[in-house]
Amino acid sequence: MAGDNPTARTSAPGDDTLQQQAGSQAHQAAGTKLEQLTPGALVSGVIVGGSVTVVDATWHGANALTLTYRDGTGTVAQSLLYRDREPSLSVRTAAGAYAFDGDPALFRLAAEALRIRMAARFDPMLAVTTSDLDPLPHQIKAVYGELLPRTPLRFLLADDPGAGKTIMAGLYIKELMLRGDLARCLVVAPGSLVEQWQEEPRDKFGLRFDLLTRSMIDAALDGSVFDQYPLLIARMDQLSRADDIKAQLEKTDWDLIVVDEAHRMSAHYFGAELKTTKRYELGRLLGRVTRHLLLMTATPHAGKEEDFQLFMALLDFHHQTRRQRHRPRPRSRPRSRRRPPSRNPRLHQHPRHRDHFYHPPPHRRCRQARTPHHPGRHYGVVSADKCSNTRSHSRIPDSGEVSG
Repeated sequence: MAGDNPTARTSAPGDDTLQQQAGSQAHQAAGTKLEQLTPGALVSGVIVGGSVTVVDATWHGANALTLTYRDGTGTVAQSLLYRDREPSLSVRTAAGAYAFDGDPALFRLAAEALRIRMAARFDPMLAVTTSDLDPLPHQIKAVYGELLPRTPLRFLLADDPGAGKTIMAGLYIKELMLRGDLARCLVVAPGSLVEQWQEEPRDKFGLRFDLLTRSMIDAALDGSVFDQYPLLIARMDQLSRADDIKAQLEKTDWDLIVVDEAHRMSAHYFGAELKTTKRYELGRLLGRVTRHLLLMTATPHAGKEEDFQLFMALLDFHHQTRRQRHRPRPRSRPRSRRRPPSRNPRLHQHPRHRDHFYHPPPHRRCRQARTPHHPGRHYGVVSADKCSNTRSHSRIPDSGEVSG
């Protein structure tokens, strides 16, 4: 009987292995569905004599896909597969899901390395930690408490000699560069200080500025020399005296312009007439071509309030782009046509109508010059040849100074 046969009740020791091989052969005979070709799977049958690793699979409808794979030599290729290729395909190693079976010590090491790499991006004083200097407290307060919060910057940094104004400017420049807010910077300094401006930013901040020379200007045949050097140092008198250099400078745009010994850009009142120097006109030009303007001096005030207000007015020239500087200014209002004279002789004899349409009132013909820093005050009028009824040139008092 079957129940008496021990071989019918117990299987041979190698039966399990034979059953697994038979199942695998049956699965290979059935083929592999195209849906099983997922990234990371090791598939045989795509190429002759080897297996490939699936990189990507792009479907074209429901019966075809473009298989991107990598062979044993590391070469990446593509192949278009249809449903009729399924019997010849076989997935040897299926792509597994993400498993948390890695070494926790290695994961912690990689996470710590990434944290150290990204920590500098969240440092509020990154320029200090990446520079070769130990700034003083007043320098940190000036840069991070006064300069950086102001955007756009129009600032006069007036401190005692030896207080480290160059260090403050270098910190401000590097901090703006690290934050991605500065790509073009121009430093204007007297001729005796340009070498110092080259050495200190290079040694302490790693900033390499080029010194503007006449040979560099002559070598720039195709365009402006200012467009070829994003970090540049120029002598103040060289810019103010050369009209060709100022013409090139007016066509440029800067992110930051730093002027050292800015008190040399002075203007004075002689009576009611304003006398400006070439350096002062250079300061006006610099204010129009830059977004941030930093003036530095140890002696901003020479004892004359009018001259000091003229010096502070350099900060009031706002930045204009190239298109704004070269765009023709529209007229504020259309020019009114003069009324033709009447043919009635009685109108000319009447004092009410005589010369009324030909000569506007004198106060409309007198243009008064105001300083932008104090819009409520008038510091002078135009010359007497433009206003026949004006003979004296004195400051017009404010409304609070006029007594009954």
